[in-house]
Amino acid sequence: MRSQGVAPKPLRDAFLGPAIDRQRAAALAEAFGLSVAISDAAEAYVARAIAAGKIVALATGRAEFGPRALGHRSLLAPPGPASIREALNRAVKHREPFRPFAPLTRDEDAAAWFGAPPDATTRFMTGLRHVPPVPTGYREDALAAVTHVDGTARLQTVGEGFVYRVLGELAALGLPPVVLNTSLNGRREPICTRAEDVVAFFRDSQVDVLVVENLIITRR
Repeated sequence: MRSQGVAPKPLRDAFLGPAIDRQRAAALAEAFGLSVAISDAAEAYVARAIAAGKIVALATGRAEFGPRALGHRSLLAPPGPASIREALNRAVKHREPFRPFAPLTRDEDAAAWFGAPPDATTRFMTGLRHVPPVPTGYREDALAAVTHVDGTARLQTVGEGFVYRVLGELAALGLPPVVLNTSLNGRREPICTRAEDVVAFFRDSQVDVLVVENLIITRR
C-alpha cells in the first residue's frame, strides 16, 4: 500500500547556526579594553544610534545559515543619504564605492515604502520579483543608500525579532521604518558567527557600536 506523502512545511527562517555567547562576548570585549554596558532597552538604543547616522554591528540569537545576513549577524545603518553607502564601502567593507546594499523593513511597511508586498521569499532576501523599483521621491534622499544604480532595491522584510522592534522604534521617532542591512564581516571574510569573531571584527573596524543581545559595546 502506497503511503500518503506529507507536504513539507515552509521554512520559517534561516537562523539555524550557533547562538551568540553573550558572556563570552562581554569577557572578550573587556579583555580588549572595550566598554561594556547592559541595556534594558537595546532596541531603542540601536534605533537612536541609527537615527544619529551611526553604523551598528548587531549579533543576536542564532546565526543565519547561508550567504545572506538577515538581521542576526548584521551591520545596520541609515538607509540614506548616499554618503552612508560610500562610507560603508570605503571604511568598513573596503570595496568599490558603487557596490550596493539592501534595505530591510517590516512586512507591513514593504508596500508603502517599496510598492512590493512581502511573500515567502522576502524574509530570506531572495526572489527576483522582490527587486522592486524604489519610489522616485525616495531615491535621492530617504532611501538613497539602499537604492541601486538602476533605481531598484533588493528587499528584505521581517515580521518579528530584534530588528523588527528596532524598526518600530525608528517609526516611533518619526523616521522611515527602514534600515540598510549588510553582513557582519569585512572584505573577503566569512560572516561573523561566534563571539570571538564578532568582538574581533568590531575591535579592528570603524563601526561605531557593537550590540550583542542586550550588551552595548563601545570603545573607551
